[in-house]
Amino acid sequence: SNDFTNFINAYDYTRTFNTSGNVNLNMDIEINPKSTLSFTNITSYSKGKNRSDNDVEFLDAAEVYYAGFDRDADSRRENISNDATISYRRTYASPGRTLDILANHNYSFRDNPQFFTQTDFDADGNNLFPIDFREFNNNQTTSHIAIGQMDYVHPFEKHGKLEAGLKTTIRDLFSDFIADSLNRTTGQTDVNFTLSNAYRYFENVNAAYASFGGTVKKFSYKA
Repeated sequence: SNDFTNFINAYDYTRTFNTSGNVNLNMDIEINPKSTLSFTNITSYSKGKNRSDNDVEFLDAAEVYYAGFDRDADSRRENISNDATISYRRTYASPGRTLDILANHNYSFRDNPQFFTQTDFDADGNNLFPIDFREFNNNQTTSHIAIGQMDYVHPFEKHGKLEAGLKTTIRDLFSDFIADSLNRTTGQTDVNFTLSNAYRYFENVNAAYASFGGTVKKFSYKA
């Protein structure tokens, strides 16, 4: 027989709760027969939590209990997002001539706190430590993305078509992760600086384009 053989009995119980909802709004306004203003907004919200209980027993080679622990986890989630777009379209008497202007903003927020507690037991079922282990993690992320765009198309009566436009994009992302745990020796809560971090990303991209193309008899061109 192997004196170092161990057996483990594990019992897991998990409960999950989730709720979510969306609100959509659309609106079109005809300013005049050649001009239209449109607005769209989508708001989403979700919330949930997971609760789990993990009981573990350690058995020796003779399958006799000698230690164990009870670990509880409580994880929560909250997500909020909103996407808003406003656009303007202008047509002209000349067929195919159009002007489109668009502005969009997307916002999202996520909060995910997690709580862990653990009680360790000896062979007699007594607590190994006078204080239960406790750990807390929380990750919050926020995102803003804004886009502005303008496109203009101008076909010429005889030859060619001009297309031009502008676009700007701004991204602002922020993530904050905090981790701490209870020090069983001092009874104080210690921040885990190895895991805790804050991160920010900002980007601004601007672009412009212009092209002219057309067809002369059987030949096509674009520049």
